Amino acid sequence: MTLKERRLILYSLVAAFFLLGIAVILYAQGWRFDFGSLKAQKVGAIYIRSLPRDAKIYLDQRPVDNKTGLFQSGTLIGNIFPKNYELKLVAENYLPWQENVDVLPSLVTQIEYAVLTPKTTVGVATGTIKNFWLVGNDFVTEDSKENLFLGEQKLNGTEVLEYTADF
Repeated sequence: MTLKERRLILYSLVAAFFLLGIAVILYAQGWRFDFGSLKAQKVGAIYIRSLPRDAKIYLDQRPVDNKTGLFQSGTLIGNIFPKNYELKLVAENYLPWQENVDVLPSLVTQIEYAVLTPKTTVGVATGTIKNFWLVGNDFVTEDSKENLFLGEQKLNGTEVLEYTADF
């Protein structure tokens, strides 16, 4: 191999290193290439917290994984290009929830409370309610005498410190 060939290889590798480094830095700062508009744009995101937590999420009629769980209270839909999206939540026995959401470059659009309305209503409590907590799909209520109720069932104690699935 001649000296000229070795220099050509060295210069090619140095140029590739710099080009790849620039591409990695731009990617880390949120720049993506949009093949639809054929230009580079900064991406944004949508954060959504829904009630019920297990609602199915659709973004422009495409399903999105609902990542709500034990350690995460909502779902982050990231790496989406800036534009107006139709966001829809669907759950069994609930009316669908729908909203048009604007995504802006480098920002997270937050939808903190997407509450789906039940198809049928159920009386949760009667009388004066001092406080209430949502536990799964049930309500714990506290009346004016500091009695706690899960539906019609009276619970022991006068404070909610924490709860488990089996109470």
